[in-house]
Amino acid sequence: MILEVNSEQYNCTIKDYFVKNENIFIVLSTKYDLSVFNLQRYIEGYIIKSRYYGYILPRESVVEYNGKKGVFVKKGDYAYFKPIQINHMDYKVCITSDPILKDNDEVVTNPKNLKDKQK
Repeated sequence: MILEVNSEQYNCTIKDYFVKNENIFIVLSTKYDLSVFNLQRYIEGYIIKSRYYGYILPRESVVEYNGKKGVFVKKGDYAYFKPIQINHMDYKVCITSDPILKDNDEVVTNPKNLKDKQK
């Protein structure tokens, strides 16, 4: 499991947990002594349960067009729809590693009411 605190990530193992007053407390162990935590009894952080690799797109850029989920990519003066396979999507971002997208593609972040090959 990975624990993220202040944008730093640490490999750790859950040893125990308990619930108190609607809060969840987790006891973690690491392979190495992490001096950044030595004098702290309470740390706020995120538990990363899984990782996704690929392009990170704003959630709003993904639309359904002709029954397929995808994004509009700007080429010259026109916007073209590209259907994509989605690895993960939540309320903020969409992650895709679909090879149809290229590193220098300009994804339209607000594609409301766009149509394929529209200027």
